[in-house]
Amino acid sequence: MDGELSQYVKSMRLMLHDLAQPLSVLAGQVDLLMIEADPSSRQFDEVRHLSDQLQVIMDKMEALRQLARQINSLVEN
Repeated sequence: MDGELSQYVKSMRLMLHDLAQPLSVLAGQVDLLMIEADPSSRQFDEVRHLSDQLQVIMDKMEALRQLARQINSLVEN
């Protein structure tokens, strides 16, 4: 069972990593849009909202990655 659990945790960590990569690219593109947008425009507010929501997703994914690391550590010991 421990071998299976370890494999599941490893798979989860890889999937989270694979999801984080395109989100990081997207966050970079959104940051560029914010730099180019006029701060007084509606577009700026919408892009800022998108940026905030991306950050929420990335923070939650990081929490899941930390949890997976902790579980992996417990399984290996």
